[in-house]
Amino acid sequence: MRPGTEKLRCWAEIHQGRLASNIRFLRKKIGRGRKIIAVIKANGYGHGMGPIASGLSRLGIGHFGVASPSEALEARAAARNGTILLLSGSVKGEIPEIIRGGIVPTISSWYEAEAFARAARKMKRTVLVHVKIDTGMGRLGIWHSAALVLIRRVAATPGLKLDGIYTHLATADSHRGFAVTQLKRLHKVLRALSREEIRPRMLHYANSAATLALPQTGFNFVRPGLAIYGLSPIHGHFPLKPILSLKSRITLIKEIQKGRPLSYDSLFRAPRRMRVGTISAGYADGYNIHLTNRADVLVHGRRCRQLGRVTMDEIMVDLTHVPEARWGDTVTLLGEEGHESITAHELARLAGTIPWEILTSISKRVKRVYL
Repeated sequence: MRPGTEKLRCWAEIHQGRLASNIRFLRKKIGRGRKIIAVIKANGYGHGMGPIASGLSRLGIGHFGVASPSEALEARAAARNGTILLLSGSVKGEIPEIIRGGIVPTISSWYEAEAFARAARKMKRTVLVHVKIDTGMGRLGIWHSAALVLIRRVAATPGLKLDGIYTHLATADSHRGFAVTQLKRLHKVLRALSREEIRPRMLHYANSAATLALPQTGFNFVRPGLAIYGLSPIHGHFPLKPILSLKSRITLIKEIQKGRPLSYDSLFRAPRRMRVGTISAGYADGYNIHLTNRADVLVHGRRCRQLGRVTMDEIMVDLTHVPEARWGDTVTLLGEEGHESITAHELARLAGTIPWEILTSISKRVKRVYL
């Protein structure tokens, strides 16, 4: 039993040494002269934003990507000297808070730029901004063929300082050809800006997949998220180490007879006499309901199948082949135990989702324990 977890029903263990290992690998991958913008939105991908930001800051990371001003302020409290980039669009009412907090907003349109410039002049401030170019993602950004006009206006507007330009790749982990097309569109814009001597300090496009698989020529920052936490979004052998394990406990063990139903809607009926354990974790903790009757957990280093519908606070598992399992024993829902491991990729495949959702769905009632 891990010291400090004796009273916990469901908790996540965060291995900070592995975080350091992942950062060392990514730095080696991108080479000297390039820096990392660590994406720590969504509570640090479920790992706990404050401690993750603080840990990354100690590792020399000085730039962070978040999704909202509240996340930005939380990141700022943990990494006081960091540059915080707001990767999402802004709501009009947030603008004064963004400016006061020294947060760097993403600009995708002239009406956003004008609103920030007007507020900045009123507050006697200059706002660093990044202009996002839509090269094919379609979510945020000014369409690449119209980007030059917007960027020129931003660069010439009092109250604004063009600090960065970036795009986001839609298919870096699935369709490399379209990712290359997006990069060509971005390079075309940057060449035109260079001829006009508009050269922002930061240029970036690379999410985790692009950081691992595509060249960084012409860009001085990368923007990984998933890879920081030890998972690769693409196939390949990369020395990344998952830093999170999700654990729980056995709260009841009982013998059931053949034919006995378990959980809501009786989606499972015992095919034989079985030894069943109730585990104190459910979908309110972030254990996906679509894992019903599909996933395994680890008990004493052995895989045990989850039985019946996942409920809000509990699941049940087959302990028949683990006779030494006892009330109060630790159960690994995600992570390693002995020679076995259950990965976020595995759970995502079984639940019909993606590993990003598996991690970010771990709820705040799950205590994070930092090792």
